[in-house]
Amino acid sequence: MSKKKPRHSLTDLVSQFSSLSNLEPKAAPASKQKTKGKKTAPTQEEENLLEKLKKQVPSKTRITLDLDPETYEQLSELAEYTGQTKAKLLRAIIREVSKLLQN
Repeated sequence: MSKKKPRHSLTDLVSQFSSLSNLEPKAAPASKQKTKGKKTAPTQEEENLLEKLKKQVPSKTRITLDLDPETYEQLSELAEYTGQTKAKLLRAIIREVSKLLQN
């Protein structure tokens, strides 16, 4: 039986990053309270930390394509023939088309 992580595990994760970036981590509360307090607005330090984390993580975009059955079958055959994944093949096709359009 595995224990579930406490709901504040994200806060613990953020405090680990703040100690790595030479910011003073917040002290953990001595005892847990069962009553919920009001949510407070993030402090300036927390906002700066969020901005630093956003800059460190490269942004990725997810695109969904609707392919007709014939095109999907051709893509599947090409993926099987080359040993590449369909996603890698589509990325390569998009890169090549964008190069052609820029010329």
